[in-house]
Amino acid sequence: AALSVAAPSAPAPSPEALHAAWTAVRLSPPSGAYAPEALGKDLDALVAAHGDLVRVVERGASAEGRPIRVLAVGSGPEKVLLWSQMHGDEPTATCALVDLLAYLVATREEPATKDLLSRVTLLVLPMLNPDGAVRNDRRNAQGIDINRDALELQTPEGRFLKALREKYAPTAGFNLHNQGALVTAGPAGPQSALAVLAVPGAEREAEGPVLWRKKGLCAVMARAAEPFAPGRVARYQMEYTERAFGDSMSRWGTPTVLLETGGWDGPGEAERLVRLNFVVLLSALHALARGTEEAAASAYDAIPFNSRGRLVDLVLRHATVHG
Repeated sequence: AALSVAAPSAPAPSPEALHAAWTAVRLSPPSGAYAPEALGKDLDALVAAHGDLVRVVERGASAEGRPIRVLAVGSGPEKVLLWSQMHGDEPTATCALVDLLAYLVATREEPATKDLLSRVTLLVLPMLNPDGAVRNDRRNAQGIDINRDALELQTPEGRFLKALREKYAPTAGFNLHNQGALVTAGPAGPQSALAVLAVPGAEREAEGPVLWRKKGLCAVMARAAEPFAPGRVARYQMEYTERAFGDSMSRWGTPTVLLETGGWDGPGEAERLVRLNFVVLLSALHALARGTEEAAASAYDAIPFNSRGRLVDLVLRHATVHG
C-alpha cells in the first residue's frame, strides 16, 4: 500500500535526468565488473566519507571467508532490499548499485533524494557471491547455485540472505541478475537489454496489492528504460520455483521483482548496461517511495516475453567444411 507520510516536496527525477547524472557520480569500473577487493575498497570509502548517510549494517562471510557487506541508506519506515551477484558471473547490477549509492550521496541535499530517503530505508547487498565472482562462476565455492538454496540453506551466503530478510522484513525486494545475451524482446524485437519479472510467491497468485506492487515496479522500470533502449525490455519467462530465492522471498512476505540484464551489442556495451540499470533502479525506488508503482501495474502484461532463436554468436555463410 502507499506510504502514509507527508506528500513529496519535489517531483521524482526523470529517467533522462538520471541518465545524465550517471557520468558525474559513477564509481564503478569501465569493465562493468568488480573484483571483490575493489568493491570492498569503494564501499569502505563511501562509508568513511559519508558515514552519517551510508552505513554498513550487516557483515557476513562467504564459504571461503570473503566478506559480504550490507549497506543501509535512508531512514524511512519502509525497508527495501536489493541484492546482486548471487551468481558470481553476473556483475552488471553490482556496479549499478555502487553508482546508485554514490548518486544518493552526491544528491543528498536535493529535495527528491531527501524525499526518497525519508520514506524508505534501502538495504543494499552488492555482491552475495564473492567466491563465484573470483572464479567468474555462477555457483559458490561449494559448487552450489545459491539461487536454488532457499529451502535447504546449505550455503553460508544463502543463510545470510535468509537471515537478512527475517531480521528486516523488507516490504519490497529487487533480485538482480544477468541473463544470456542471445535473447530478443519478443520474437521480432531487438536484443533484450533488460528483462523484468513480477516474481511469483505461489503457483497461483491472487490479484491484489502485492501482485500490483510487483507488476507496477516492473512496468516502471520498463518505462524508464524506453527513452534509451526502445523496445529492448522484455518479460522474463519462469514458472514458480519453490527453492529459488526470489520466489521464496515473495512467499515469505517480501514482494520481489527480478531484473535480468541481457546484452546490447556494440562498443561500450558493459557501461551502457550499467547505466541503464542505474536509471531503472532509481526510477523504481522513487515510484515505490511515493506509492505510485501500483498505478503502472496494468502496463506489465504488455511487455513482450524474452524470445530465443534469432540471435547467435557467429554466423558463417558460403563456407566449405573440410574433413
